[in-house]
Amino acid sequence: MSAWVVSSHHIDLLVSAAIDHEICLDFSKSGSLEIVTEANAQALGLMLWAENIRSVVCRYNLSGTKEEEQYRLDLASYRFRRYAGLRASAVASALACYDYQSCECPDYRETAAASFVYRLAQVIGDQPRGYGSEPWGFDTEAQVRSAQAGAPESARHYSD
Repeated sequence: MSAWVVSSHHIDLLVSAAIDHEICLDFSKSGSLEIVTEANAQALGLMLWAENIRSVVCRYNLSGTKEEEQYRLDLASYRFRRYAGLRASAVASALACYDYQSCECPDYRETAAASFVYRLAQVIGDQPRGYGSEPWGFDTEAQVRSAQAGAPESARHYSD
């Protein structure tokens, strides 16, 4: 398997979908579930991106390298950006990609990130109509904006 660090736009797409679909998560690890809202979106985005980075660092043995340091700097500068009304097919594609890129650590299936993937997938479904036409990774703001329900078909694969 290979893995790569997804973009902050990709993370924002997933967190925005969680807000739209009122996904519940245990943010405090106390067993108490909270609905994902704009108030806790930043924390969720940081957790998801940190898990993705952990996976890549684990997969490629990058611990203590300049590459890992750069990933951590990118994570420290993360600020959630909301994108409402995303197509289910785009969310499903982004979710499958995220899960694939983030599963390299042996304990991944027990993490909050894996729980998030499972909960959002339950709502969105595995491969909703249009899934095969969606990008695997959402690397730019333009790609995420084109994933919003009102975006024209021709804009789907536009990138900056």
